[in-house]
Amino acid sequence: MATWRDGPEYAPLERPDILTVPDAAPLTAQPWQPAPGLDAPIERPAFTPVQGAVPQLASITSVGPPARDPRQAFTLVALATGEPRGAAAPWTPDQPLHTSGPVTAYIPPAQTVPQTATINPPSALPAYPPPAPPSRNTITLRKVVNGITAPVLICLGVGVFVWPLAPLMYLTSFLLSARIQHNAHAVRVTYGTAGLLLGLIAMTDLLDGTRLASMWNNLSGFAAHACWMTLVALVIIVYLALSQPAPKARGYLKVPLNRASVAQLAALRAVGPVLANRIVDWRRTHGPFTSLEQLRNVPGVGPKTYAELVKQVEL
Repeated sequence: MATWRDGPEYAPLERPDILTVPDAAPLTAQPWQPAPGLDAPIERPAFTPVQGAVPQLASITSVGPPARDPRQAFTLVALATGEPRGAAAPWTPDQPLHTSGPVTAYIPPAQTVPQTATINPPSALPAYPPPAPPSRNTITLRKVVNGITAPVLICLGVGVFVWPLAPLMYLTSFLLSARIQHNAHAVRVTYGTAGLLLGLIAMTDLLDGTRLASMWNNLSGFAAHACWMTLVALVIIVYLALSQPAPKARGYLKVPLNRASVAQLAALRAVGPVLANRIVDWRRTHGPFTSLEQLRNVPGVGPKTYAELVKQVEL
């Protein structure tokens, strides 16, 4: 049997008893409030009826010319030059254009210079001095001594004048020669050649059975001569190295060590703000640097830092 759940057509005609009136009070209806749009009047405007007869819309529309038949060609009234179309033959591209009047060329008026105007001659260019010739690298004895370094010079000098200590002084100067920054390869070759000769002399004395004292005296004499020849060779090597143009550090000019500020020193490789302040403090305490070797005395400058600094700074 179908019930009201199967569709509205099966709804009962009488109200079921199960439906009761709720205890809640009925809702009150709110009065209607007009909601006009933007710039719309709230009240309806009053329209005045038209007095008299009203004309028909078709009678007040403008009537234009008759429509042109799109299948017909346009009628040519005048040529492009302004001449009316007549019985003359049509213009062809090989004929000149005809104008409705004579053609006159535009001639600009001549420009005249007023009598009071004066033309000043160009002023002479300022005379600049010729460029100064490039300054030559002056080599002094102080630069040569700083290039060889004082410890190496002292050891070689003691070996020349104090013969019994010559072998030890020569060996010490060889160990200190790593401080020389000019042509290190030539320095090693010089020490290696002289050291090889001294070693051969010592081996010959040992094989001959010479006493140790006699062998030391013989070796000391040769070592003294070796110190003297090595000293002369180092002077020549450093002098030739200083006579060459100073190399640039990776394409940049070297920073003057005695005039550089903390910011300039801190911008160098392997140098930071802390080490730059230490270099400036050392310069204020001990005075200007007389050689790059003195950078080793600054706290915090190790072998690697010193090797990077000497490539970027100069006196």
